[in-house]
Amino acid sequence: MSVKANKAKGAKDYRAVAHLASACATGNADAADLRGLSRSEWARLACVMVGAADVSDVESSLSPLLTKIPEDSRVPLYYVLQQMLLHSALHASERNRILKALNRLQPSAERRLSLHCAAERLSIALKRAAFPYDALADESVQRQLWGWFQAIPGAYVPGLLEVCAFHGA
Repeated sequence: MSVKANKAKGAKDYRAVAHLASACATGNADAADLRGLSRSEWARLACVMVGAADVSDVESSLSPLLTKIPEDSRVPLYYVLQQMLLHSALHASERNRILKALNRLQPSAERRLSLHCAAERLSIALKRAAFPYDALADESVQRQLWGWFQAIPGAYVPGLLEVCAFHGA
């Protein structure tokens, strides 16, 4: 976390930072509350804090990954999936290899197709993004990826962990 972000965060816990990031996203944050960080910086700070806060509610762990999470941090599985797709997005052969491995875990043909669509859209968004993780904020990417992730049968979650570990996420 940058010194600037840490100073702006102060003593706020994850819930307070997430609330402020949400208020920023909807335009309901006061300028004084921002403490020198932009809206996107508050959202990125909330991402970094999710794993460290050991958040148990599912909604918090199903948000877009908006920044690189330090390697020694705890992180929700959905963030790991997004990180893996982001790293493979620009190279079609790598992307296709990962999609093939991931789709072995998804029994729904419709959801397998949505993962391909999400990865292709992410590839396009990444080429236009000023900051790579901004591409993961694309609503279409998130909707399709979230649908794929939510439809994974519980018995296949260990396989998803293996795929993520094997592909370096």
